[in-house]
Amino acid sequence: MKKICLLLLTLLLTLTLFANGNSEEATASVISFESVDIFGNSVSSQELFSSSKITMINFWATYCNPCIGELPFLAKIPTYYDPSELQIIGIITDATNQNAYDKAISLIKEKGADSYIHLLPSSSMNDVLSNISVVPTTLFVNNKGEIIKSVLGSNTFKRWQEIISEL
Repeated sequence: MKKICLLLLTLLLTLTLFANGNSEEATASVISFESVDIFGNSVSSQELFSSSKITMINFWATYCNPCIGELPFLAKIPTYYDPSELQIIGIITDATNQNAYDKAISLIKEKGADSYIHLLPSSSMNDVLSNISVVPTTLFVNNKGEIIKSVLGSNTFKRWQEIISEL
């Protein structure tokens, strides 16, 4: 009975850690996709990732208040880092219809998040999107598209700087 209770307690603790909005988890997966940015320009992950040592990919949605609240903090990142060292990309997970697209464009302008590229979801992103269970989720990838860090939940600019400095 003690072993079962200990096992359940361990499981509960693990689930609690991963349910926390600021849980961090590293994985060895590789991201690869083709998509378009909010202006309709075609992009590939390989092309994007190869231009910077680290790419920060922020998955967000127009219905997500923490995502929207975080946009101004994310907008500051490109002004503090050399783009050959760190770049940021936003992927608007729910921009699959005109209303969500229009809302995303409005939020990007309103929050000043036009300082970095935003991509629309595509069918070639299905693998990575199927693993995103919480928005915002931010993945850090190297120039080969290998995931080096995953962060669940929103953060302030200062906290993003701390996370980035640990990479």
